Amino acid sequence: MTNFNTPTPVNTTDTLAQNADKNIVQPQNPTIMTTTVKKVNLREYGAEQSLAHKGNADALYNAFLEIRSGHIIDENADIEQQQQYQLQLDDKIANFEKGVIGLESASEQITAVEIPNLERTIEELETEIHEWVLEKHQAQKPDTVNRFNLFRLGIMCLLGLVYVFAFYVSAVYMGMMRDIDKTLEDAQKNHSMNSVFNAIFSKEAFTTFNFHWFAPILLLMFAITIEHIWKSLAGKQRIIVITLAILLTGALDAIIAYKIESTNQQVKMMMGLEDPNHIWWKSGDFYAVLMMGFIGTLVWGGLGYAFTEELGKTDFAKIVALEVNHRKTKIREIRERIATMRNSILDLQSKMKQLEVDIKRLREQKQTMKVSMAELERYAAMFYDGWMQLVGAIPNGELLRSQCEQKYTLFREKYILPDETN
Repeated sequence: MTNFNTPTPVNTTDTLAQNADKNIVQPQNPTIMTTTVKKVNLREYGAEQSLAHKGNADALYNAFLEIRSGHIIDENADIEQQQQYQLQLDDKIANFEKGVIGLESASEQITAVEIPNLERTIEELETEIHEWVLEKHQAQKPDTVNRFNLFRLGIMCLLGLVYVFAFYVSAVYMGMMRDIDKTLEDAQKNHSMNSVFNAIFSKEAFTTFNFHWFAPILLLMFAITIEHIWKSLAGKQRIIVITLAILLTGALDAIIAYKIESTNQQVKMMMGLEDPNHIWWKSGDFYAVLMMGFIGTLVWGGLGYAFTEELGKTDFAKIVALEVNHRKTKIREIRERIATMRNSILDLQSKMKQLEVDIKRLREQKQTMKVSMAELERYAAMFYDGWMQLVGAIPNGELLRSQCEQKYTLFREKYILPDETN
């Protein structure tokens, strides 16, 4: 923009003659509107119009609009460049329209195809969840763990373990480690040997700490070994090894039973109650002790085997929970994808609206603006320079100059600067 402190003289006679040759009409009202394209020297034409309208700022702004609409162009304007500019606008509009079509297609693809497919997948997963839950409540399968049996076997195994441990602690103590003199004294007080249970189970066994506390470990090892062999071997090997383990367990129980029976007979002899016809291997107490230990150990081993077998079965409830949780996780992920897609649709719609606004703006620009942005800026500056040459010489020149500067700034901000920032 060119500013002058003093007005520059203009040869109005020559200028008017040129205008006459160019058939330029000089309106005296503040609005400059034409219907034909005028090719002029924009600086000289600006000075003439400024003089004709006495520097009116509104007339300046209207002249800018005329320049923008292509009704007033510079005498050196390139027509081919103007045509090229129009073609560029057409290309931009076409590209934006293609963009709108592409965005509409993408949005339609998401709305009509992708989201419905994901929603159908969710329905299928929910149906599968229902089927898994329904199957869980159906009849118990042979290869599925029975929680009632598992609980019952677990309780029995625990009670059996207490029994076996207590039996062997007491039996070993009574057969091998008890005090004969004290036993004789107690028997004399009671005038009898009491029952076989009193001969096996004694509270002194549990109040005295000695080697007999470790005796049950060997029997428990035998029981666990029998279970392990049963699971790991097959055929004749299983039968031979298990038979050997059972015989060893029975032999150990027989030794303990014999020792108890022998000690009891020794006490009876000291009391004068010995039966001369007594034979240990014919004694019912011997076999009672043998059975209470041997059978108890075998039964406990069988319970342990049954418990581990039940425990090793498929926990169908856990499988159902895993399958259901897996599908719920998938459903949650799919719902998140659907939410993301819906946000994408909103983003696509926003872009489409922006493109539609741009298309509308370009079409309006094509109708109202016949020159390129670079030309518009240059033409407006040239016209403004010519306009401002004589404003200072007009009365109230400083006020007019300020008003004209405001209109020029307004025009640039509205029509030139926005496109420069895009």
